[in-house]
Amino acid sequence: MTSEIYVSGPALPPHGDAFEYVGVQTDMSRRDYFAAAALTGLLASGNYNEITMEYAATDALGYADALIAASKEADHA
Repeated sequence: MTSEIYVSGPALPPHGDAFEYVGVQTDMSRRDYFAAAALTGLLASGNYNEITMEYAATDALGYADALIAASKEADHA
C-alpha cells in the first residue's frame, strides 16, 4: 500500500432527517466503515483468539485499504 490513503468520501449520506432523528453519526469515512466490517468478520472467524487487539486492528485496516485501492482502480478502469 502507498502511504497516501484514498478515502473517497463518507460511508453514509452526509445529512438527512432520518439519520439525525435516530442520532446516527454520518462522518464515518469509507475506510472506517470497511475496517469495522473487516474486523467484525475477522473476529467472527475464530482465527483471532490469541493475537493482540493492535494486530487485529492493523489487519482490518489493511483489508479496508485494499478494498479502497481496488475500488479506486475499478473507478478508473
